[in-house]
Amino acid sequence: MSKLMIHAEDLSKRYVLGAFGAASFRDELTDLFDRLVKRTERSRSPGGSNRDFWALDGVSFDIEEGDTVGLIGRNGAGKSTLLKILSRITMPTRGKVTMHGKVAALLEVGTGFHPDLTGIENVYLNGAILGMKRWEIRSRLDSILEFSGVGPFADTPVKRYSSGMRVRLAFAVAAHLRQDILIVDEVLAVGDHEFQRKCLGKMGEVARQGRTVIFVSHNMFAVSRLCAKCMYLKDGRLMGMGETRDIISEYLRDSMGQSGCVQWENGFAEPGIDDFVLLGIGLVGPSGGIDSRFSVVDTVTIRFEFEASQPIWAFQIDVMLRSEDGVLVMRVSNNDDPSVNRFLEPGRHVYELTIPAYRLNQGSYTIGAQAHSRNSRYLFRLDDILSAEVELIARDNEHLLKSEGLLYPAVEWKRHRSECQVIQSRDSG
Repeated sequence: MSKLMIHAEDLSKRYVLGAFGAASFRDELTDLFDRLVKRTERSRSPGGSNRDFWALDGVSFDIEEGDTVGLIGRNGAGKSTLLKILSRITMPTRGKVTMHGKVAALLEVGTGFHPDLTGIENVYLNGAILGMKRWEIRSRLDSILEFSGVGPFADTPVKRYSSGMRVRLAFAVAAHLRQDILIVDEVLAVGDHEFQRKCLGKMGEVARQGRTVIFVSHNMFAVSRLCAKCMYLKDGRLMGMGETRDIISEYLRDSMGQSGCVQWENGFAEPGIDDFVLLGIGLVGPSGGIDSRFSVVDTVTIRFEFEASQPIWAFQIDVMLRSEDGVLVMRVSNNDDPSVNRFLEPGRHVYELTIPAYRLNQGSYTIGAQAHSRNSRYLFRLDDILSAEVELIARDNEHLLKSEGLLYPAVEWKRHRSECQVIQSRDSG
């Protein structure tokens, strides 16, 4: 009989929108200061009233030793809140969780790193936090540095690392040091394809050693490849837990039902940071209106509307298009076009990305996007925020044939007689 590693019972987490604890740490300190000097309490909710928001609501599950469990769901579903509870970073408002064994969690880029310490010093620091002896850490140090690829910069302060270097080192530490439960969030998206492949292989190796892995990702292909079980969160509730294939199918059916436009009407709900907010994102059809159903002969335009209160330098927006089974169809950026001005003056802006006709094959797709500015400062990140259905619908008496694959090839064949032998046999000449 397998050992029970995690038992969660009625986990619920409540936040109060517009009150202390609803926004960033800086805002919380400002609110506290306002209270101390008896100023009028600021409110970030409509009408100035506080509202309860349940990030998790009655979530219960069991995870056994050696399980590899995927955690999926749209942005705002409660995934990060659940991971923070499992990692003991925050406490639930209601319910309880019982965990057996040591936990190594990789939730954010550089989590647990001291910026002024070198890479090697941070490895020893993280190992000590996990309760390891110095000789144990030393025995794994070479493997950690080799896996992360930061060996030449091992004696450099972490604050001088790029975001990719920090996440590579953080994952290497979490995966190589001793732990019973490994929790990995979507931070792997920061790394390149080769590093992601290494990470998936390492997590598989950890699982084969009998340790427990919880993997959060919007890449359904990676989840299905690594995880035997899967959990699906939606609006703070556990919609299902079971075999990965079945749970992913349920999630994708829900995702495909989303509209072709998302707008944020309230300031506290808009994705972004202090000086930048995303107001809306939508799919525009050939007629110029919002749509989520297209033909293979249609252009598909993805429109972003956002507002900057301060100048934004080196603005870059990336768009990811995935098939219904999670395969990345394309990833494009405004940085790919040198003619696009990447400086944003204060004010409202609209960005549009147009996918030409005869590119996407029939099928269901999800669209995600992220944006960052100079020094890799992330402005927002939205995974699978929109969905589109591409159909084999002819327009203007066109004749369309069904085609296999992710793309609908608009190719041209020619046949002509040749005066010379283009392809020669090996025995000739």
